Amino acid sequence: MNKSDIMGNSIKMISIAVCDDNIDFFRNELKSCLNKASLESSLPINVTYYKDGITLLHSINPDNIPDIIILDIEMPEINGKELARNLREIDRSFCLVFVSSYPQEVFDTLKYQVDAFITKSDNPMTYIPELTRVMQKSAEQNASYEVMEIYRSGELISAKIPINNILGVYTVNQHIYLKTLSEEVLLKESVFRNIINKFSSLGFIESSRNYLINVRRIKEIHNDRIIFDNNDCFPVSRRKVKTLLSAFNNHIMEELSN
Repeated sequence: MNKSDIMGNSIKMISIAVCDDNIDFFRNELKSCLNKASLESSLPINVTYYKDGITLLHSINPDNIPDIIILDIEMPEINGKELARNLREIDRSFCLVFVSSYPQEVFDTLKYQVDAFITKSDNPMTYIPELTRVMQKSAEQNASYEVMEIYRSGELISAKIPINNILGVYTVNQHIYLKTLSEEVLLKESVFRNIINKFSSLGFIESSRNYLINVRRIKEIHNDRIIFDNNDCFPVSRRKVKTLLSAFNNHIMEELSN
């Protein structure tokens, strides 16, 4: 599947951050493989190289997250796994790739929500299939979005909000708020039923009377609350728990079959 299949005629450039203290590996091997994977997937890319994790970490904020982050594990000052832990505290939506000369490290990277593990080898061409797959996954994650009227810094604007980044929507005192991975904003829309009708077909479900949640972002379901994969919470009514569990299980099965 290429990007034009996913988004019609609209092709968004994929931003990639690479952090590896071995600049020769990046210049002589990884960079060319990324370019070949870009051609394989028909997805344009913009690659930024960082020689150390501290510099990368300081460049990241919730409004400036690369689509894909590629980390070496063995680095001075801060290693790739510690860097991944810090980055995941900022955002959980980006695709994460580890590269390492030590294949056994793969078992200790799963907890960082890793999308690929590439073992450095004498034949860099073996990297291309995995890089292509991750680029396609990133494109699919960013393909669906809604243009919504929101208030940001007191100003009413139209904003393109990726569906995958939305945790949920809720209403308080006749105001409707949209919560994403990085922010919480007030919507211009004032009728919550309109929001329910809009998002119900997009994988959202009511967790209680005034809360609508994105099933894809659920990490845990408790008797009184939902915990999202960034550890934010929404309340859940007991009569909704069974329905939520069913939707959550169906989502997990779909993920495993892909």
